[in-house]
Amino acid sequence: MTDQPQGIVHGVVEDLELPPEPPPHGPKIWIQENLLGGDTPTARVLNGLLSVIFGLIALNILQYVTSYIFEPSRRWSAVTFNMKLMMVQAFPQADLFRIWVSVGIFFVLVSFSLVVWGGGGGRLSMFSLAKGIRNIGVLFMIVAIMHGAPETWNLVSLPLFTIDSPTAWSLARVVFFLLGLALFAAGFLYLRASGDAAKEQSVPVLSLLVAGMVIITTAIWLIKLPVPEGQFGETTASIARTTTGPWTILFAVAIGSYFLARVLVRVFDPALIKRILLFLWVFSYPIIIMVIQRKPVLLWGDILGGGPTVWWESGLGLFVLFSLIGGAVIWWLALSTDVTVGRVIAIAMGAVLAIGTWLVVNASNDWEDIIRDGVPESAALPLWVAIVAALAGIALIAAGLLIPDGIEIARVIGLIMGVVALLVWFVPMLFVVRFLLITFALTAIAAPSFGGSTQARVRVVAVWIALVFLVVVTFVLGEAETALEFQSTTFLGGFNFSILLAITGLVLSFPLGVVLALARTSTMPIFRLLATGYIELIRSVPMITWLFFGAVMLPVFLPDGITFDEIVRVIGIVAIFNAAYVAENVRGGLQSIGKGQYEAASAMGLSTVQSTALIVLPQAIRAVLPALVGSIIVSFKDTSLVAIIGLADVLFIAKSFVPGQTSPHNFLGTQPQMLFFIALFYWVFTFSFSRMALRYEKSIGLGEH
Repeated sequence: MTDQPQGIVHGVVEDLELPPEPPPHGPKIWIQENLLGGDTPTARVLNGLLSVIFGLIALNILQYVTSYIFEPSRRWSAVTFNMKLMMVQAFPQADLFRIWVSVGIFFVLVSFSLVVWGGGGGRLSMFSLAKGIRNIGVLFMIVAIMHGAPETWNLVSLPLFTIDSPTAWSLARVVFFLLGLALFAAGFLYLRASGDAAKEQSVPVLSLLVAGMVIITTAIWLIKLPVPEGQFGETTASIARTTTGPWTILFAVAIGSYFLARVLVRVFDPALIKRILLFLWVFSYPIIIMVIQRKPVLLWGDILGGGPTVWWESGLGLFVLFSLIGGAVIWWLALSTDVTVGRVIAIAMGAVLAIGTWLVVNASNDWEDIIRDGVPESAALPLWVAIVAALAGIALIAAGLLIPDGIEIARVIGLIMGVVALLVWFVPMLFVVRFLLITFALTAIAAPSFGGSTQARVRVVAVWIALVFLVVVTFVLGEAETALEFQSTTFLGGFNFSILLAITGLVLSFPLGVVLALARTSTMPIFRLLATGYIELIRSVPMITWLFFGAVMLPVFLPDGITFDEIVRVIGIVAIFNAAYVAENVRGGLQSIGKGQYEAASAMGLSTVQSTALIVLPQAIRAVLPALVGSIIVSFKDTSLVAIIGLADVLFIAKSFVPGQTSPHNFLGTQPQMLFFIALFYWVFTFSFSRMALRYEKSIGLGEH
């Protein structure tokens, strides 16, 4: 202890470090800094004048929008009456529960993901929450005040500023204004009373989501919406129980799933739950589309074998054969330490390629005719394919005999399988077998890089079996007829189809775009040239042109016997188009990674594939995450272009179907209202996604220095 006063050490008076005074704040300070700012009186006057002018312009735009919305002549019943048509189009009413089940599965998976990965969604400061409530209240009051009425009812009527007389307000408008006033008062008074303490307090984001669900549930049971009456009349009515009931159940299921997930995380290993949840996310999407919504008619003879379908061509036979034989090869490729086994595999696979292809040619053609005239166009196997396959087989046999290292043999096997993946498109065979061979080639290429240990080997084989199952099930369900009874060319339509197009296109475009980006930055000229040509060709042609190509021209270029449904072709075009833009975004991220990262990965003993996949690529994607989010938003909006080629997405229905209806209600002339609703519809989805992406970027520290 010392008797010296605080701040005096050894007789020297030191300056006490006091906390800095908080800067002045409040509405007056905000106006001075943001609306009347400037270094000179002239600049402040000019900035104030510009603020007033642009403020009046913004208020007039808001007044125009609100006046358009609340104009009595607007027939918003065209929107509410045709909501089911715009959401699911021709989906039969009797099977509509399948759509609700699909949404319920999504809600459950999201609830579990919030617990397992999101930690409940994080927390939001009370300052931001109160400020948001206050701003929403101000917006509500401005909307109530500004929306137009006849000029004789205006309380203030200036060239750029008009306010209606409160005596002309409807009851709904008064309630809307009072609601805004209550929200403003609640937010303002809380901020005034709490001060800086509001920044230190926070609430779970999940609680806000639950509160939002409760508010929405209450609203859909209480509010009334416009409904048509007769041919041209309109009235209001409560939302049908077929809508309010399912939404209430879905919200309850989502909340219950969250608490169930919290219990399961405490009981079981979180890592195991993450793997199961990831598996459910991957497989839930095809199950929702191909099983729950499509209601397929399954032919068990084709699935299990028997009757006209032999066992090895059935779904079960293909799954068993490819899982066992392909799994055995990949098991060795993932840990290629036994050179003897590698030699046997390489020689056996090489013999199948070198000898098997010529046996097929010999079985389907006369050798004398082949020698004299070449293989005819109707042959089962083109001659050039047989020659390339034979050369690949000989190369694989030579690799098995001459290469002394098991890892190098594994890489050669992966390379040869890549060649086979290209050749299968020119060989007559079951389409599902083509995709299984392509999947095997990709897995064989990746297995040596992502194996290396017993545990990693098990994971690679498990991924292979899961991929085989996914491919076989997809083709079995895709080839099955649907039991749905609908009056259209397909059961997909409306927003349901738009979501399918967006999600499938994005899921397929991302890995393709990453591969293109890696190829374009590769040191090998052939890969770099092919990737550059692909990207420049795709990006130089508008998307609508590619959509017309996929819908009209692509069937002409497909080989004989290969046909795709129009929706499948359009999904493929969307994926191919978006992949070019994803590739350029990822390429920018790859170029931002310094050489030191590559050198560090090499010093750790990682291969090129491992260093790229585990070190370089994650950093590159993180660096360009905002650009990727922008590409996703643009891709989602671009799905509306399919309306131009006649596919019944939500925009096409709103633009053409509804305004052309004359029975039982006449909605002619309602196209402006429908397009206004669709614009708002797209804005809600894109804005919500951008805000979620921004929150995720902040959570990972993106942009912080």
